[in-house]
Amino acid sequence: MEFPIGQVEHRSAARRFKWLIPAILVAAAICLSMANAFASVESSAAALGIIGLVGLVLTAGMIFLDIRYGLAIFLIAASLSPRSASNFRIEDLVVPLLVLAWSWRILYGVRTVARTPMTLPMILVSLAMIVSTLWGLGIGMVPDPLRAGLIIGKRIEYFFLFFLALNTVRTKEWGRALVTAFLVAAVVAGLIGMRTAIGSTSVGAARAVGLDEKNYNTFAGFLLIGSSIALAYAMSAQESWGRRLLYIGSGLFLLIVTLHTYSREGYVMIAAALVTLGVIRYRKLLPILALVVVAAPFLFPASIIGRFDNTIHKIQNYKTADPGDNSLTARVDAWKYRWNGWIAREPILGCGVGSVAFSVDDEFMLRLAEGGFLGCALFIWLLVAGGAYLFSCARKLRSTDGEPLAYGLLAAYIALLVQSTVAAAWTTIRTMEPFWLLTGVLGSMVAYESYSTAQETVSRKSAPKTSPQTGLTGRPSLDSP
Repeated sequence: MEFPIGQVEHRSAARRFKWLIPAILVAAAICLSMANAFASVESSAAALGIIGLVGLVLTAGMIFLDIRYGLAIFLIAASLSPRSASNFRIEDLVVPLLVLAWSWRILYGVRTVARTPMTLPMILVSLAMIVSTLWGLGIGMVPDPLRAGLIIGKRIEYFFLFFLALNTVRTKEWGRALVTAFLVAAVVAGLIGMRTAIGSTSVGAARAVGLDEKNYNTFAGFLLIGSSIALAYAMSAQESWGRRLLYIGSGLFLLIVTLHTYSREGYVMIAAALVTLGVIRYRKLLPILALVVVAAPFLFPASIIGRFDNTIHKIQNYKTADPGDNSLTARVDAWKYRWNGWIAREPILGCGVGSVAFSVDDEFMLRLAEGGFLGCALFIWLLVAGGAYLFSCARKLRSTDGEPLAYGLLAAYIALLVQSTVAAAWTTIRTMEPFWLLTGVLGSMVAYESYSTAQETVSRKSAPKTSPQTGLTGRPSLDSP
C-alpha cells in the first residue's frame, strides 16, 4: 500500500531536515518560556489559558509540518516537566494533537508496526487494570474513580507513545535527532536542578530537583536515562571524537546532577546502569569505574561521600533499625501493612487502580495490591518482554551508529528495575514518558532503517523487491529473532 500523496514520507530528506534544527529550537524556546510563565502566573487562570492556547497553536503548526516535530516537542516538554498546582503539564497539550495526527495518517493508509514482543502483554495489562478497577469499585476499595481513571489513562498513554514513535520515526536520522533533543532537554533540566544544589555542603542540604514539585527520587531516575544514553554514545567506536567529547560531557554532567539529588535509590541506580553498560558491551568502562570508586574520597565533596555511606548503612541495618530512622525499614513495614490489608484480602483480581497510594514505594507491591497476582503476573510478563525487546534491538544494531541508543536504554531499563523495588518507577510520569517514547524510537530505527549484518545483506539479494518508501517487504514486525 502506497503512502498518501502529500504525506511527509514523499518529501526529500533535505527538505525535511532543513526544518529540523529550527523546529527543535522553537520547541525548546516554547517549553522554557512556558515553564517560566507557569512559575510566575500559576495562580491566574486567564494567564494559564492564554499560555496554553499559544502553546497549542504553535505545537499544532509544528505537528502539521511533520508529526515527528511533535515528538521532539513532547520529549522536551516531558524532560523539563513543569506543571501547575492542578497537576497539568505542558506535554498534556501535545498528546491529543499527536493522537489526531497519527489517526489521520492511519486513515490515509500509512502502514504501521503492530507486532512486537510487548504488544500482547501491553493489551492484557491494560485490560487487567480496567477489570481490577471495576472490581475494586464494586467492593468499595477505590475511593476516587476519577483518579483511578487518570492513572489508567496515563499508563495506557505510555504504550501509545511507544507505538507512535515506533510507527513515525522511520529513519536513523530522525532517531538521532530525537535522541539529541532529549539529551539537550535533559542537560537543561539538570542545569535548572543544580540551581538549588550549588553550594551544598552537608547531607540533607539543598538537593538538585527539577520543575516537577521537587521530587528528587524521580528526578534521579529521569537523569539516569539521559546519562546512560549519553555515556553509551560516548563509548561507541562509531562516533567521531568531537561528538564523543560532547556525549562524555553531557553524560558526566547528568551523573553529577544525579549525585546532587542526594537520592539513595539514585545512587544505587548509577551503579546498576554503569555496571550494566560495562558488562554487556563497553568493557573498558569497568576499569574506569574501579578507579573512580578508589578515588571517590578525593573526587567528590564530603556531602556526597556521606550520603553514600549513609545509603550503605541503611541497607545493611534495615532489619534491626527503627522505622523512624531508616527509610528502608519504614518501607518494609509499609509493605507488610499493604500485604495484609489489600493483597491478602483480594489476592486474585486485586483492589483496583487507585486503591493504594504511590507512597507504597514498590512497583511490584503496588501492582499486587491493584491487580492481584493476575495483574502483577501480566505486568512482570510485560517487563520481561521489554527486556527481550531491548536485547533484540541491541543485537540487530550491533556495530552500527544506532547501537548506543539500544545499550543506553538497556542500562536505563536495568536501573529502573532496581528503582522499582523501592518506588513506583514504572508508573511515574517523569521517567516513563521519555523512556517509552525513546524505546519506540529505537524499534522504529530497527524496523524501518533495515540495519543489517553482512550475512543479512547477502540473504536479501534474492528477496522480493522492497517498498521504496519503507525499505520493507510487507508489514514490518519486531517479532523476528
